Amino acid sequence: MKGFLCLLLLCLSVSSLELTGPSTNAARLGSDTWVPCLFTVDNPPVDLNHLTIFWYFLDKEILSYNKTVRTNSSRYSLSTEELVTGAANLTISNIRISDGGRYKCSVIYNSERREKRLWLDVGVPPQVTITDKTVVVNEESVLRCSATGFFPIDIEVKWFKGSERLSDVIVDQPQKNPDRTYSVNSTVTITPTEEDREQNFSCRVRHFHLTDPRQVHFQLIYEDRNSAGIITACSVPVVILVIIITGVLWWKLKPRRKAIGPFIVRDIVGPPKLIDGEEAVLCCTVDDAPEDLCVTWLIRRAGQEQEIQMSHRREHSEEEESLLDTSYVIKSKVVGRQYSSSLSFIPHMERHKDVTFICRAVSGHHNDEKAFHCRMIYVKPKLSRSLTRRRVRPGEIKYLLNLEKFYPQNIKIVWMCGVETTGGVVSSTESKSENPDRTYNVSSEIVIPEDQHEDPGFRVRVTWEHESMEEPESRELNIRDSGKPQMSAPIEITMAGSSNVRFSLNLQKFYPKDIKISWCREDKSDKHVISAVESIRARDEDLTYEVTSVVWIAKYLFRDPEMKIIVEWKHERTETSETRSLSVRDFPWRPHVGSISVPELEDGKSAALTCAISGYFPDLLSVNWFTKKDGNVTALPRTSANSDVNYKFSNKEMIQADNTYSCEASVTFTPIISSHQGSEIICRVEHPSTESPIERSTAPLHIGERIYG
Repeated sequence: MKGFLCLLLLCLSVSSLELTGPSTNAARLGSDTWVPCLFTVDNPPVDLNHLTIFWYFLDKEILSYNKTVRTNSSRYSLSTEELVTGAANLTISNIRISDGGRYKCSVIYNSERREKRLWLDVGVPPQVTITDKTVVVNEESVLRCSATGFFPIDIEVKWFKGSERLSDVIVDQPQKNPDRTYSVNSTVTITPTEEDREQNFSCRVRHFHLTDPRQVHFQLIYEDRNSAGIITACSVPVVILVIIITGVLWWKLKPRRKAIGPFIVRDIVGPPKLIDGEEAVLCCTVDDAPEDLCVTWLIRRAGQEQEIQMSHRREHSEEEESLLDTSYVIKSKVVGRQYSSSLSFIPHMERHKDVTFICRAVSGHHNDEKAFHCRMIYVKPKLSRSLTRRRVRPGEIKYLLNLEKFYPQNIKIVWMCGVETTGGVVSSTESKSENPDRTYNVSSEIVIPEDQHEDPGFRVRVTWEHESMEEPESRELNIRDSGKPQMSAPIEITMAGSSNVRFSLNLQKFYPKDIKISWCREDKSDKHVISAVESIRARDEDLTYEVTSVVWIAKYLFRDPEMKIIVEWKHERTETSETRSLSVRDFPWRPHVGSISVPELEDGKSAALTCAISGYFPDLLSVNWFTKKDGNVTALPRTSANSDVNYKFSNKEMIQADNTYSCEASVTFTPIISSHQGSEIICRVEHPSTESPIERSTAPLHIGERIYG
């Protein structure tokens, strides 16, 4: 019953923060999808007051959560209701091809931080159509198949006549569409016969985002050369008539178009602030737009103008981050006589500060343009690491905040400390530095007497404001928020001389200092308390404590494979005590079994087969020998009615310099051709430290005929 209770406590023991979820995910263009990031914490449900979430795309922060959700785009979202269940999934609306790439989910809970890298593949399956299937009998004809609107670019096209694969196939270079998908044409040249009229032809396309190949079947359309000539001849007068009518209509409408007057380009509408790394959209509207209007976007930098083209980004490359900053998306729309054009881009301070975007409209000899000047690119401050604290000298604790890469340089940082943050503002020391890219870093610190931390409600909060931020951000620390003892590593098991086994438990990051650790040895009859040696020290870097507890157990006690060593610890920050149970199965000293050494065998001549076993503890090794023939495995007998094939077994066990054991196991027998030819000898090794036996087998035995002198 006591053993069952220990096992139950072990099953209920708390696990540390862990992140799970598939590393690779797929999404369809234009859909709403989510990138999964699941986490587990001790004592669920999740306490949102102790939780911080960061999402990164190509190492740029795109979303964060600390009591509220902040994003750099309305397309990113996170469900706060699901956080309590351990789901920090990133939702992306209206998936674009540029959303494909490397993401990172970072979860901070209490003082623990875990990160997981994920990959999102954005794809579109192709649409397959037959665009040319008209042929002339007994003449070379070209069939054409089009695959459109697919991504990524890799695609395979094959042609078939019935089940026969056709050769002489040409697949053109894929062309990129405005929405960054691809299209490709494929042709095959055939010489059709009358027999092919009833034959099925097909174009088969394979693509990463097709579950199965997409195959379009069709039959040929035969063209009559004579009737085609008649149709062509009859068509000439019709074409001439259409041209005449078109010219008359154009002539009649021409005066009206002149009477409309010149078009007007409105001022460009853009965001009030351009934030580095956050998508911006500039909108240009043209009133009274003529049909031949041409609108272009240009960028003027240092007096030089350059027309903006849609960027052709390489997918899944190491250059994605830099290419993301230079890509532009242009969209146009016409409603009546109003022409609208938008330019989407991601501002970057180094690239876009002091540049001017121009929307230029041209029709005939008239042109007009408007400009949008990027006088300032704001860069949000980034928290380089979590708010930190350390003991700088006896009796004093320093709190440190580091913010990086913000622009402009003016920033406001306010520290407050006291019970439940009702205390006052604390004066701080700040140091600011400029980076080569003209952004700024700042370090801000305060020093607080250590005795103030004894109050359970004492907290420190720091808040910062910057022009790039919609509202201030803050971080808060309470030393008791992160005071649960954490195992730094599994319990360490080592040899202690020739007579003891040493067990060492290390617990870290707990506060306050008091902690109770107890060890016991449990066997079939009872539990026995074990005395431990403990050493505890203060961790200056975060003001918590660390303890190491060590016990020594006599080696001979482990001859009982059922014996368990149980350690239990209790701290005021944990609701229940935690336990760990160890047995021989947890020992690192498992037997290493070598191959069986087989001498040259002769019919009727005694021979010994040996197997070397080493590195195990305790000395509870079991070795058994078997023979395998025609698929049947049989244990080798200790005695036999046939005295010629008696088996003799030997195990020579020795203790090694590292206090583990080794064994030379052997079986001696007289091989007989009629009994042993083609059979295998198996050595099966069992030890309490292994879950299943370890086996080694010889090759099928070859028994040579004995030569007598």
